[in-house]
Amino acid sequence: MFTVEEKLPSFWNLSKKIASDLRAEKFPDWEPLIQQISPLLEQSFIESMDKTIPGWRKIATLHDGQTAIHTLLVLATCLNLPEYTLLADTQTCMEIEWAAVLHDLD
Repeated sequence: MFTVEEKLPSFWNLSKKIASDLRAEKFPDWEPLIQQISPLLEQSFIESMDKTIPGWRKIATLHDGQTAIHTLLVLATCLNLPEYTLLADTQTCMEIEWAAVLHDLD
């Protein structure tokens, strides 16, 4: 099984950055968070994601990108959960990561 990091490195890195910044409480409100996530909605990012996850383009454009933002935030939140961070089982971590990424895909 491939990891999200291996298959979607840009999405993974953005999610890890958001997760880190959320832990550090760097977002006083939504605006700086949305600004940091904005690359997720760029056409090149969407096309890259869609190559690995057919149908991502629909996710990225649904509700003006809100579904894609939600998906990234779900992964970032999972990465911060103690139930995830304390897992020693790599397989379970990968399953959680993929479930977070794919949970809204038709």
